[in-house]
Amino acid sequence: METIVGFVAGYLVGTREGKDGLDRLRSSWHSIRTSPEVRKLAAEAVTVAEMAVRQVSGRGGPACP
Repeated sequence: METIVGFVAGYLVGTREGKDGLDRLRSSWHSIRTSPEVRKLAAEAVTVAEMAVRQVSGRGGPACP
């Protein structure tokens, strides 16, 4: 959550500071995307999505009329 707040703050500062601010924003965004915290969160999201798909496909999906 801290990274998201940091990104939003960086975005607001970056848009007010012109090209240099946007360059810093891009650099920050890259750091956030490649951070271990975000990678772990993404891996957990994929695992949850896979489990949900398996559960739905195991039931045969919704009934057809």
